[in-house]
Parts: sequence; structure tokens; C-alpha cells
Amino acid sequence: MYIKDVIIDGFKSYAKRTQIGEFDPQFTAITGLNGSGKSNILDAICFVLGITNLGQVRASNLQDLVYKSGQTGVTKATVTITFDNTDKPQSPMGYHWKDSITITRQVVIGGRNKYLIDGVQATPGRIHDLFTSVQLNIQNPHFLIMQGRITKVLNMKPQEILSLLEEAAGTRMWENKKATAQRTIDKKNQRLGEINDVLESEINPTLNRLHSERAAYLAYQRCVSQLEQLTRLQLAKDFLTAESTLENSNTAIADCVSEKETVRTAITDSQQRVIGIQGKIVEARDSMGQETQNELRELQGILDKEGKVLAKQESLLQSIQEDISQDKKKIQRVMKSAKEDQLLLSSRQGEVENFELTFNNLKQAVQDAHNSLKKAQAQYQAVSTGNFSSLEEDGEASQTLQQQLMTCTTAISQAKSDLQQAEVRFRQATGEMKLAEKKCREGQVEYNQQKVLLEKSEKQTKLLEAKLQHIEFPADRYHSLTQERVDVNNRIGQLKGEINKLKMENNFLTRLHFSYKHGPGLNEHTVKGVVARKLVVKDPSYYTALECAGGGRLYSVIVDTEDTGKKLLKSGLEFRVTLIPLNKIEAKEIPKDKMKRILSATNNQASNALSLIEYPPELHAAMVYAFGNVVVCEDNEQAKEVTFGFGVTTVTLDGNKYEPAGIVHGGSPDGKRIFLKLSKLDEATGEIEKLDQSLKVLGNEISQLERDRVEFDKLSKELEIQQYECVNFKTRLLESYAGQKIQEYEKLKEEVSGEKEKISTSKQVLEAKEVLKSDLEMKIANIDQYREQEVKRTQEQLKKCKKDVQTSETALNEKEGSLQTVLAETEGLKNSIQQCEAEIEEINSSLEEKLSSQTKEKEIGEEIADRVKVLSEQVELKKNELKFSFKELKMMEEQIRNLEEKKQTLILQEKATEHKLAKLKKDLKDANTLVEQMLQKHNWIATEKQYFGVPNSAFDFNTMKDGSLRTKIDSLTKERDTLTNNVNMRAMTMLGHAEEKYSELMRKKTIVENDKSKIANLISELDAKKNEALNKAWQQVNKDFESIFSTLLPGATAKLEPQEGFSFLEGLEFRIAFGGMWKESLSELSGG
Repeated sequence: MYIKDVIIDGFKSYAKRTQIGEFDPQFTAITGLNGSGKSNILDAICFVLGITNLGQVRASNLQDLVYKSGQTGVTKATVTITFDNTDKPQSPMGYHWKDSITITRQVVIGGRNKYLIDGVQATPGRIHDLFTSVQLNIQNPHFLIMQGRITKVLNMKPQEILSLLEEAAGTRMWENKKATAQRTIDKKNQRLGEINDVLESEINPTLNRLHSERAAYLAYQRCVSQLEQLTRLQLAKDFLTAESTLENSNTAIADCVSEKETVRTAITDSQQRVIGIQGKIVEARDSMGQETQNELRELQGILDKEGKVLAKQESLLQSIQEDISQDKKKIQRVMKSAKEDQLLLSSRQGEVENFELTFNNLKQAVQDAHNSLKKAQAQYQAVSTGNFSSLEEDGEASQTLQQQLMTCTTAISQAKSDLQQAEVRFRQATGEMKLAEKKCREGQVEYNQQKVLLEKSEKQTKLLEAKLQHIEFPADRYHSLTQERVDVNNRIGQLKGEINKLKMENNFLTRLHFSYKHGPGLNEHTVKGVVARKLVVKDPSYYTALECAGGGRLYSVIVDTEDTGKKLLKSGLEFRVTLIPLNKIEAKEIPKDKMKRILSATNNQASNALSLIEYPPELHAAMVYAFGNVVVCEDNEQAKEVTFGFGVTTVTLDGNKYEPAGIVHGGSPDGKRIFLKLSKLDEATGEIEKLDQSLKVLGNEISQLERDRVEFDKLSKELEIQQYECVNFKTRLLESYAGQKIQEYEKLKEEVSGEKEKISTSKQVLEAKEVLKSDLEMKIANIDQYREQEVKRTQEQLKKCKKDVQTSETALNEKEGSLQTVLAETEGLKNSIQQCEAEIEEINSSLEEKLSSQTKEKEIGEEIADRVKVLSEQVELKKNELKFSFKELKMMEEQIRNLEEKKQTLILQEKATEHKLAKLKKDLKDANTLVEQMLQKHNWIATEKQYFGVPNSAFDFNTMKDGSLRTKIDSLTKERDTLTNNVNMRAMTMLGHAEEKYSELMRKKTIVENDKSKIANLISELDAKKNEALNKAWQQVNKDFESIFSTLLPGATAKLEPQEGFSFLEGLEFRIAFGGMWKESLSELSGG
């Protein structure tokens, strides 16, 4: 374990957060100028290691360690050290699994000192144990050996030197633990003596006395237990006899009450049916004939009006269709014009790009001409004033001819030096390259074989890549489809779970999902379904009212004829149902004129229940049966007014029902909210159906892609394997001996080539500089002649530059005019295209409105057509009603006579049942009194009665006859009374407590002895580990000490060895030798 980095914040001279590192594993020293903070880094490390002697870090208290003692606003000092822990054999105990350990120590002014290990707060003892386990004991007085203390260490006694070695080896920690363990053993021995004293003086005598008393107590307990058991058996037998009588009476009374209620229900039902049929007869006679004809004429008139509206709607749809067709044609014309303008614009834009390129080139040429003119003017002015210094690109003078000559001479010297160095490096690299080439030839055969394998692998890889590209498999599309299928399946599962949850929470929904066995005459055409499932409520606010209005009839099943109903009942159903045959159902609506009067009285706030629902016309009779005689009102007051004023049944929006007979039903039916939950159920079912269709489409598309996927996956896997093999071949080729030597050869070859190029370059530079030097020397020698030549040259150059500027500006102006013309044409074409796009957008907007209007008007047309169809069916139904009205009257009168006869028979049956019930109640009262008395007196009967009379149980009555049972009970009672006077009742309790105490003491004794044995073994292990670690440390220190000493003093040697005749565990001393002669004393050394 070694230090990786140190972070210092607010500690001594480090006011701000400073990170030092990373340190090398071989780090041994810190160097720097005086006052740079070297010592403070060492102090920070000692601070984290847990030093308590603050004098060694040059501080009197912890507050002195904070930057300027906290006077500058810095109130705390924090030092964090990260240790590398990758060397697992040298890891601290308990930290082998970590590759690095971070330890932080923080001191706050006025606060407390705390440690953290990997960010978790730790105690100072834990920090001390961690460092001690890796031989880092900061509290060791020799941990820091300051200047001037070397001599003191060398003059230590053998035991002191051994102590120093123990601290370095970390065995002092084991000595401390051994002392702690020995103190623990002493405490255990003391505790063991105390336990033995208690056992001998208290526990054993008490146990002997209580064992003798226990025998008498057990005999008494057996007698009491047997007496109690037999007494309970007798009571159980008596109780079971009484309860049997009670149960038989209860069963008979329940049957009698049930029979009475059935008879009373039948009588009430007969009365209600008679009243209902009588009312229907009165209504039928009042409204027969004329009323039906009036209704027929009214329906026919409405049908004619709706037919005219339908014709107008069809005409409007045709007009909208023509407008849509015209708009589509107009869009095509405008798009064609825009396309032509776009083609022309593309052509013009190409011309614009060419013009702009030419224009920019001319503009750059003008700029270059102006720059050349400016430079020529500067050169002319310089030459005219007699300045022959060289000129830079910006036209400014830099050096005189003499300065250029000096610079050139220096450059020649540098070029010669570079040339010599390059030649030396070239010769060295050439020699190394020849050696490398020789080594390459040694492994060339193996290298070539590996290279052939690599080339084959790369060829195979390219072949597989080509095949894979040839397969047109849309992997992204396949994965997206697969994921989409998973999402759809998840959604279907979620919806099915919601449906199941809805059904489980609402058991009544099961009755709404009517199922039956299909067969001859039993299909969806003959069995229509449950009433509640065959209608749709127009407004959800009427859900509660319509549930109350329909009541139990909502669960009725609609069939076409009574024959179908008979077949359905014979086929076997899951539960009882009420069937409504459409050809036999007797139902009557509220007369039209009465409904008009009701609407007038309630200001059109009341509604006929039938008008609030939608249903197939063929089920009209069943819906009339369920809702035809009910009016829906907004509140209770309005409902009362309609019920008692017009004699009809009403229902409020809150679910309160009023009947003309004065009966009032409050609230909705059990709060089931049938229609609301059915709507949720239908929504979920509809969504599942749509998702199933989507699933089929996805399945088909995935199946089509599956064939290509198999081939694609196969080739992908082969390609992956081949690429892996290719990488392996390449890695082996590069890491082989021949491969490394070839790489080394290539590198040297490149180096030789580079040095050769440098030599060539240096020679060229040297030649150029020598030519320049000769030229400059010649110019200096012929200064006057050179001045005239330069003046003439600069004049000619100035004239040429002026002419170039004029020519470039003329060409630029001409090209700029042409460019502006083309840009204007392009802008016109863009405007034309934008107008076309705007016109298309406007037409599209109008077209969308017309399409929306077409869809809306089409829906209106379909709605009108549906109304016409319903009205046609209603007209036909009214015509049929006129034929059967008289026949229905006769049938209803016959039903009344049959019901009256049945009612009289039921009344006689009810009186006989009441007489039987009175007698049974008297018998029940007597039996019930006996059972209550026994239960009150004997509480155990309530919990044990389930076992009374059960064979092989405690209450098996067959084990003993009644007479012998009572005799045995008397005998045991006398024996119990005799034993009561001679038994110590507390003997068992006292014995139990004494045995528990004895067991507890023996358990503690065993624990103490086991702990003592473990501690003794621990001490032996600590001694062995200490000696092993100390011997290892002595050998290593002796080896290092000898190596360092012989290095510092050649020809001398030193060692650390035990005194003669003693073990190294008894002390060590320093021995020094010069020239093979061992010295008895270190005083012969000079200089420390």
C-alpha cells in the first residue's frame, strides 16, 4: 500500500484546496525552495496517520494546524490521502477487496476532530488499527527520526533495538491485543469461581428437596386431571343432546318461515298481477282503435317529412362533392406552374453561382493588385532614400545589407551543425537497421505463415460482409415491429386484467354476459341477448334513473318466440334467468296524449324512459316491457306531482322511484351503476378487438421478415466470429517475436529515411545561404551601381502594378452589372413560386374545410336515413297492433279469473303454516334456555363443542357408558379431597424455577470455559504470528541495512544480529566490519 495523492485544504500554509500527486510507488523525498511548504506536506501526512504528539508537526494544539489559526476566515483544516491498495498481500485487514482507500482527517476551530474512511466517519482507534496492520504506527517514538537522533539510535541497547524492530514490523499491536486477552482470561476465571460457589451452596440442596415433593404433587395432579376430563365428557354429552334438539327445532322453524314467505310472496304477486292486468285492460279499452290510428297517422307524417329532409341532404352532398373535384383540379394546375418555375429557378441559380464565383475571383484580383501597388510604392520610396535593406511582404524594411550578411553567416554555421548531427544519427540508425533486418530474417518464416493466415481471415471477413450487405433485411424495422407486437400484447393483457378486475369487483356483470349452448333453433337470430346489453343510453346523466326504472328486467333475456325459450331452458343454463319472448310479451307504452300532458305540466323537464335510449327496432316490444310505463323526472317534487297527478310510475335522476299505489323506493339499485360499468367494459372490449386486428397485421409482416432474419442472423454470427479471429491473428502477428522485430525494423527504416531527408534539406539550406552570402558581399562591394539598378527596377514594377489595378477594376465593374441582372431574375422566380405555394395552401385549406363538411353532412345524411328506417318499422308495427288488440283483451280477462282462484288457495295454505310455526317456536324457546345456561356456566363448551362425539377424540362417548361414567366421577372426587391436605401446591413451580436457574448457570459456565479456551488459543496464535512477522522484518531490515551501508562505504559491511548465545527475540545489536575485520564498538566510526 502506498500514497497515490494528497489533498490539503486549510492546513497550515495551504489556505485553498491543493492536490499533490499522483505519487510514484518509489517516491522517497520532497524537494523545494525554503518556505515552499515541503515540511507542511509531511506534517499533513502525519496528521492523517493519527499523530498525537503535536510537537513533531511543530504545533502546540490542533487549532495551530488551521491556516493562520482561523484568523482569515478559514475555520477548518482538512487533509485527504488516497492509498493504492492493489498489492493484496500487503492490504490492511478487512480491506482486501478494495483497490484504493481514502482516509480523511478534519479539525474545526471550536469543534471536534474527526476521521473518515472512504467518506464514512470512523473512530481514531479504527484508524490506528488500520495503519498498525500494515506496520505504520505513528505513535512509535521512532516513527519520525529527526536530524541529530541517528547517534542515539545506534547507541541503543539490544532490547531497545528489538523494540524498534517490533514497532516497524507492527507486532506491538499483537502485544497489546495479547495483554487485553490475558486480562479477559482473568475476568473469566473470577466469574467461573463465582458460578461454582452458587451451584454448591444454593442450587444443588434446593433441587434435592424439591424432587422429593414433586412425586406427591404429580399424584394429586393426575387425579385432578382425570376428574376434570370425565366431568367434561359428561357435560359434553348433556350439551350435545340439548343442542341437537335446538338445531332440529331451528331447521323446522326456518322451513316453516320460508314456506310462509313463499306463500305470502305468491299472494302479493297474484294481487299485483291482477291490478296490472286490470289497468292494462282499462288503458287498452280507452286507447283501442282511435288512438292507434292517430299514432299511425302521426308516424306517417313524420316519415314523409324525414324523407324530404333526406332528399335535400343528398343534393347538398352532391354539390359539395363537385366543389371538392374543382379544387383538386385547380391544385394540379397551380402545382404544375410552380414546378416549371422551380426548374427555371434551378437553372438561374446555377448561373448565379458561376457569376458569383467569377465576381469573387475578380474582387480578389483587385485586392491583390492594390496590395502589390502598395508594396511597390514602399520599395520605391525606400530605394529612393538610399535604404537597401531587405523588404518583408508587408513592404516594411527589416534589416540592412550588413545585418543580412551577419544573419546569413550565423545561419550557415547552424546549417553545418545540423548537417553533422543528421549524418551522425543517420549512421547510427543505419547500423541499428541492419541488425534489426538480420533479426527479422530469423523469424521471417513464422511471420509469413501468420501473415498468410491473417490475409485469409481478412478475405473471408470481406466475403461475409459482402453477403450480409446483399441481404436486404431491414433490421431496424424488424426490431421495431417486434417491440410493437410486445407492446400490443402488454396492452391487451392490461385491458383483460381491467375487465377481469371489473367483473370480480362487480359480480352482477356476470349475469349480463349471458351464454348458452348453440344448437338447432338456438343462435344469435333467435336468442337476442340480455336487455341491458341491447340498448344504448343517450345521455350518461340518466344512467342511475334508467337502472332504477328497468330494475331486475335489465337482466332478462330476449328471445324471438316462446318455443325458443323452452329450448333454451332445456339446454341447461349456468344460472336462473327471466325470458322475454317477443311474440308473447304483454307491454304497453304511456299514451301519447297523456305524455303530452305530463310534458306540459313539467315544462318539458320530464322524459319518457323509452325516449332516453336507443335500440334495434325489432326489440321495441321488449324495451316497452322494461321501460314503457316509466317517466324520468329531475327531482322528487316533480316525480310526486307526475305520479299522483297522472297515475304513472316515475323515477328521479337520483334513483328514487314512485309508484301510483304509494310505494316509494329510495336510491339507486344497490349502487351498482350498471350502465356506467358496462360502458367501461364495452370500451375495453372494443379496444381489445382493434388491438387484435393490429396484432394480426404485425404478425403477418413479421412472418414475412422472419425468413430473411434467420439468414441475416446466421451470417451476422459468422461475421462476428470471423472478425474476432481476424483480430486474434493480427494481435498474434504483432505480438510475435518476428512481428515485433519487423515493427522495430520498419520504425528504424522510417528513422533512416527521415535522417536522410534532413541531410538533403540541410545541404540545400547550406548551399542557398552560401549563395545568398556571396550575393550580399557583392552588393556591399558595388553599392552605387546596385542603387541605380534598384531604383530603375522599382519604377518599372510601380507602373506595372498601377496598370494591373486599373484593368482589374474595369473587369470587376462589368461583371457586377451582369450579376445584378441575373439576381433580379432569380428573385422574380422565387416570388412566383411563393405565390403558387400560398395559393396551394389556400386551396388546401378550403379543400380540408369542404372535406370536413362533406364528412359531417354525410353523417347527418346517414342519421336521417336511420331515422327514416326506424319510422318505417314503427309504422309497420302500429299497423300490426291494430290486428291483435281485441284478442289481447280476452286473454287478459281469462288471466284475472285464474289468478283469483290461485289467490284463495294460497290464503288457506298460509293459515295452516302460521299454526305450525307457533308450536315450533315454543319448543325452540325451551331448548334454547338450556343451551344458554350451559354455555354461560362452562366457557370451554363454546371452543370444544366441535369435537363432541367425535370418535378417537377426548369427547368420544363410546369409551364409557353413562352409568359407569358417573360412578367413576364420584370415586375420583373423594380421592382428590384426601390428597389436598398433604400436597405442596408450589412444588412444581419452585422446582421449575430452580432447574431453570441451574441450567442457566451451567450454560454460563460452559460459555465462560469456551471463551477462556478460545482466548488461550488466540494468545498462542498471536505469539506465533508475532514471531513470524518479527523474524521476517529482521531478515529484511538486516538485508537492506547491509546493502545501504556497503553502498555508502565501499569495502565495508554491516549487520543487525542477536547477542552471542541469545535468540533474536531477546535483543539485537549493530555490527560493523571494515575489510573483513568486525568492530566490537561503533565508537570507532567517524562522522555519524
